[in-house]
Amino acid sequence: ERRWRAAQIAGLVKVPIILFEADDKKTFELAIMENVQRQDLNPIEEALAIKELIENYNFTQEEIINVTGKKRTRIVNILRILDLPQEIQLLIAEEKISRGHGLALLSFADKSKIIEIAKEIVNKDLSVRQIEKLGKESKASNNTKIQSKDIYIENIVKILETKLGSKVKIKGNSINGKIEIEYTSLANLILSYFSLLQH
Repeated sequence: ERRWRAAQIAGLVKVPIILFEADDKKTFELAIMENVQRQDLNPIEEALAIKELIENYNFTQEEIINVTGKKRTRIVNILRILDLPQEIQLLIAEEKISRGHGLALLSFADKSKIIEIAKEIVNKDLSVRQIEKLGKESKASNNTKIQSKDIYIENIVKILETKLGSKVKIKGNSINGKIEIEYTSLANLILSYFSLLQH
């Protein structure tokens, strides 16, 4: 239909087309490929169309690059927004936040935090740069907490190893986990056991 309308605007008497036979599967593939290249798709529709080509029709990224003319990194970023919670995907589809905002939100691991920041984007009209900065600050804060936690556990390991005279491993964190005490002989195991009883 678009070709026909374009031909009318161009004043052509005949519409330039290529006619060929295709089964139902091939016709559906062609329809999806055409949809992927449409200019009026929102980012979520575009991502879902590409995902369908990959999952239902086994298209490789290389084939999609050839069909769409998009770069590999672009296709990866298009698909990444499907990792966002449904609430955020809806905001992108409704153009309340951009694809760039969505990609920046992926730096937050917690779903509730992503939704909280997305609301701030809408209410305060925050830019993508601002969200990227918040994401970096959040990661730095989490890394500091993890590092502090590790130091705390390491200190406990050293104390236990000194008191027990055996190698100790703590698997987990300050909330839950398990302690492993190594022993090299029955005598070593008994000594460790009595050391624990004393403390």
